[in-house]
Amino acid sequence: MSAPNWGEKLQDELVCAICLEPFKDPVILDCGHNYCQACITGSWGASGTGLCPQCRKPLPEAALRPNKQVEAVVGIARRLEGQCKKHRDDLKLFCKEDRTLICRVCKESREHRAHTVIPIEEAAEEFKEQLLSHRARVQRVRDERGGRAAAEEGKYRILLKQLERQKQESLSEFKQVRQVLKQREQLLRDRLEGTIQDFGKTRNKSTNRHSEGLLHLDNLIAEINQKCQQPGIELFKDIDSTLSRCEQVNGEEEAPVDSLTEVESRAQALSESQKVLRDLLENFRVELAPELGHLENISSEVQGQVSGEDPTEDMPDSPKEEDTSVCLLDWEDDKLSSDSSQKQEVVPTDRQNNVTDFINVEPEGDIDAEYLVSEPVPDISFMNGGGTLNLLDKKRVGHRGPGRWFDSKLRRRGAWKIVAAVVAAVLLAVLFTAVITWSGSKAIVTPPDSPATCCPENWIGYQGKCYLFSEDEADWTSSQHFCSSHGASLAWLDTLQEKDFLMRHKGYLDPWIGLRREPGQPWKWPNGSVFNDLVQTGGGGGGECAYMYQITISSSKCYTQRNWICSKPDEFAKRKIA
Repeated sequence: MSAPNWGEKLQDELVCAICLEPFKDPVILDCGHNYCQACITGSWGASGTGLCPQCRKPLPEAALRPNKQVEAVVGIARRLEGQCKKHRDDLKLFCKEDRTLICRVCKESREHRAHTVIPIEEAAEEFKEQLLSHRARVQRVRDERGGRAAAEEGKYRILLKQLERQKQESLSEFKQVRQVLKQREQLLRDRLEGTIQDFGKTRNKSTNRHSEGLLHLDNLIAEINQKCQQPGIELFKDIDSTLSRCEQVNGEEEAPVDSLTEVESRAQALSESQKVLRDLLENFRVELAPELGHLENISSEVQGQVSGEDPTEDMPDSPKEEDTSVCLLDWEDDKLSSDSSQKQEVVPTDRQNNVTDFINVEPEGDIDAEYLVSEPVPDISFMNGGGTLNLLDKKRVGHRGPGRWFDSKLRRRGAWKIVAAVVAAVLLAVLFTAVITWSGSKAIVTPPDSPATCCPENWIGYQGKCYLFSEDEADWTSSQHFCSSHGASLAWLDTLQEKDFLMRHKGYLDPWIGLRREPGQPWKWPNGSVFNDLVQTGGGGGGECAYMYQITISSSKCYTQRNWICSKPDEFAKRKIA
């Protein structure tokens, strides 16, 4: 059994119970326990009294007394720490191989005789040089990492501000969408209520007319039966009058004042519009899920931007997206007008045997674009404020900025931009995603090959004419007076393209146009020219004034209340003619 190491035991007894270090300025309490003076006073605080940390006896601060004996023993113990435990000699040498402090006796021992031994001072200098070298390198690494951390933090702050701004913009756009949808809902409700009321009036008139006619026939039948029962002389009394009234009876009846066919046509149009809206919403729900999958790329996109990489460089396209870039132009002529919001004319062109349709987008705000898209455009349009928005079948569209081209690949705009643009742009910002996901080929935008239009505010230019789509309703004559007060007339049609343009922009309304006929006369335009059957007529009729109904032209009584379309040559065309 080895002898105990009394030196270590002594050092263990000279440790403060509070800081667990050798006593420094030791003091003794009345209870007999020793502590560092700073430790015990700090433990008691400003109260000046406290408990002994070991025996928990309450003691006043005056009970602290310096313990010189313990302090002297601590000094001896510290000197013993600098001596070899084996030979009790001072540790003044350093063994490089064993990397430990040794004494002179250890140096001559078999264990260290063949080792490299240097004085402790020289070893200390070598270690200091190594530490200083490491400190410089560590400080350099620390500065580099601190710089990168600061740069990344700056990027995170910028991206966070962008995301917050996009969040607010999206919320604002959703709010606008809800407001517009609420207005459209109220408008549709009012039109349905108006249709129901008109139907009720027509029904009442029809019922009264039929009742009067049946009563007249019942009276005539009763009179005939009575005549048949009369003797010969009485039978001849007023026989001519009875026979005349019988001869006037035929299988036809007078046409009603308010045509039932017109009411049926309006109801059918509303039903078809509802079906189209329902189908688009269903497609929107089905097709939106894959597009929203790109929202999962936000985290990786943010990380890529922070690290300085292009987050869209290797981003995969949407599963249904090939290359649906749309280049958009801003065609403005400062010589025509100082108003940058005026519309420009785009003449339909033939490109690769595909008829290119005109699409005009006029949402609220600073976006103002006219597109040429090489795809058929359906006849469904949705009114939005003073302008319209046409749905493009299987085609992406974007918006342009003034005076430059844009490549509107939506996958390079970020997930939030996709949602914002989709929500704000189509079906009062909701149905656009359904249209986007139907995309299957490239849209081609062609610069115009005709002069730009120059129309007043809130008028839409197309093929040398300016058009105003009213939001109010009036009879045909009042509508014509309104147009005349603006230097225009109710709209007239010269080409099929013009007809298609008006059909798209009128939405689900049935507005008056400038076509009217007198009894026994052909249909004529406001300038007196005869209607040349440019478009198909249908959807009921029987009136003297014409209106646009779905994709045809129909007619009704001129006193019917409807929206209307005004048209007039634009200022550029007027100057060209002059």
